[in-house]
Amino acid sequence: MPKMMQNPFTVMRRWLNYEILDLEAILEAIAKKSEMDERKRSMVAKREADMLKLDNMRQGKDNIYTFFMSNA
Repeated sequence: MPKMMQNPFTVMRRWLNYEILDLEAILEAIAKKSEMDERKRSMVAKREADMLKLDNMRQGKDNIYTFFMSNA
């Protein structure tokens, strides 16, 4: 009979460790999603700035010389 019995505290400790790991995984997933959203926002802003520069060049407001001088 004693061989069949388990210590409930070890079961509880193991369960708590798994819960902590689950919570850490959720927090990491949220952090990665936030990081991806920030990267997406910055890429969209860069794309919009590049499109504005391209439109200015097409309309003749800027030329190749001013484009390269502003990037230097």
